[in-house]
Amino acid sequence: HCFDQDSAQDDVYERIARDTVDDVFQGYHGLIFVYGQTGTGKTYTLCCQEEGNEGILYNSVVEIFARIQQDRDHEYECSLQFVQIYNEIIQDLLTNSKSPVVQLRDDPENDGAVYLPGCTTVPVSSAGECLKYYLQGDKRRTTGETLMNYCSSRSHTVFMLDVHKRPRMRKEDVDNHDAPKGDVKQGRLILVDLAGSEKVKK
Repeated sequence: HCFDQDSAQDDVYERIARDTVDDVFQGYHGLIFVYGQTGTGKTYTLCCQEEGNEGILYNSVVEIFARIQQDRDHEYECSLQFVQIYNEIIQDLLTNSKSPVVQLRDDPENDGAVYLPGCTTVPVSSAGECLKYYLQGDKRRTTGETLMNYCSSRSHTVFMLDVHKRPRMRKEDVDNHDAPKGDVKQGRLILVDLAGSEKVKK
């Protein structure tokens, strides 16, 4: 897809992100990332919360929790993590620890997968909570001034929202251990805001 300076945020969301949100509810990991030169609107497109100009993150979490509220046939558990990668080091943006560094490890219980042991995982039950934690973590993001942008993002950020979905158990099946449990689907929405591509000295 290609968008110009007159493109509306809602149009970008509809064409780029809506299908990814659909995939998350089907148990897939959906990744959206923005990249390019500093000052070109990456963070605005992905993370803006200004009324009337809400970005992909805002529209995605609002839609996810609207769907959850409307779904009477399933139960959900959602949680999020928010990290930055700066100088090839992963840092937890939601921890109060003086040592926010976390390591990427192979997951012994899920062949071929990786995870972040010790990284803060926050249960969330609404879009508002997701946005609150995003803003909390964003204040800790590493930025720097360049000739092209006085507040250029100098780190990559990764916002991860896990959505666990299982069939809602009927009252008549509560005490029936032989009742079918149904499939549990575990999807993840991953939103990556890459740092500006130019060097700080430029």
